Amino acid sequence: MALPSNEMISWLFETYSWLLSNLGGFDAFKKTKLVTPTPEHFPIRKSHDPELAEKLFEIVRAHAGMQNWPCKLQAHDGGRVSHILSKHNMPHSSSEQSAAGTFSVSQDRAVIITYRHDQVNHPVSLIATFAHELSHYLLATIPNEPPGGSDAIEPATDVGAVFMGFGIFQANSAFSFQQFSDGIMQGWSSSRLGYLGELELSYALAIFVSLHQIDPDPVKRHLDTNPKAYFKSSIKDVARSRPGELERLRLIEIHKG
Repeated sequence: MALPSNEMISWLFETYSWLLSNLGGFDAFKKTKLVTPTPEHFPIRKSHDPELAEKLFEIVRAHAGMQNWPCKLQAHDGGRVSHILSKHNMPHSSSEQSAAGTFSVSQDRAVIITYRHDQVNHPVSLIATFAHELSHYLLATIPNEPPGGSDAIEPATDVGAVFMGFGIFQANSAFSFQQFSDGIMQGWSSSRLGYLGELELSYALAIFVSLHQIDPDPVKRHLDTNPKAYFKSSIKDVARSRPGELERLRLIEIHKG
């Protein structure tokens, strides 16, 4: 039975605890829905709509409850994205190369999220990118570091996207994310291949599904071959070996400072 290491599983539960403590507690989390790649959650008819990316982004923002959070969406061609940041008078890192997506914050708190324009041909990947960048935005509001400290920001952002309800997309689209900073600006760049891999993301999804007491069988139908197998093993492990951890998460209330 393929599972993450015990150390990784413990970290995933600790990260859920950190997120719950800082983002409204379990009562708020209960309102988070599991987003699926279906017309129910993405009611878009034209797959070749020139505004498809913008429409998907707005839907992802709405599912995340972040539709009113100010930010600008920009496409790039898969090369350097520094010219986009420069147009907005934002400092940028010379090491920032061909990213699938980026999240950047300037000194005056302007937020820009970018994506590769060719990802429009791969909506699941594009949705996963948007969810990850919005997770960066959400986690930037948390004053304390995730379990593992600053070195764990990237994987914690992966878990954050699952926590927001996009675990199916994250598990089906493994990404890697690299932080960059330059003076008064900071951001993250994402590319294919995964910082947390399919195995870890599938386990994070299993925690989400178990906390919400969702029937796992319909979830499996939306997962690709590897994530589906990992998810099945993870669901069994959570049920058999982690009931105590689940109960502790359900008892978490909002962090009071």
